[in-house]
Amino acid sequence: MIKYKFFLCLAILVFSNCQESISKSEKIISEFSDTTNFDQNLIILESAASSSINDSMWIRYMIASGDYQAQIPGRALFAIRNYMAVYDSLPSRPEAPLSLFTAAIVFGEELDDHPRAIQTLGILIDTYPETKYARRGSEYREVLIFGKDSSLIERIHKWQQTP
Repeated sequence: MIKYKFFLCLAILVFSNCQESISKSEKIISEFSDTTNFDQNLIILESAASSSINDSMWIRYMIASGDYQAQIPGRALFAIRNYMAVYDSLPSRPEAPLSLFTAAIVFGEELDDHPRAIQTLGILIDTYPETKYARRGSEYREVLIFGKDSSLIERIHKWQQTP
């Protein structure tokens, strides 16, 4: 009987810690621009993701953690790791093309690694050709390949204005 009470108390403690990390994660997501305590915030986001691994919220926290890390200098590869984990784990989910697109943006903009950005965009375009991310990705890939030609920049501005 004592053994069961112990396990019940342990389960309640674990569940309350999971709920706490999830509520803290939602607060971090709502205040995304604050990166002052980034190391603690990343632990909270990763904890929320790992506590909801069999849940659709895992995707939310993995992408949020990637977005958060992409804002912090020196954390771009960690952001890409999170985006690619979503794509690799759940390629049939609608968030998979978003993950590839954001990984390509981080490769191109944060790391200035245009070959990997182009390669990632190629995967996006080939795997999810009918998505809005593939259309936007093909335009971004043209910019990476051909440079910042003024006609391409006009097309990108038009692309950004369309929902």
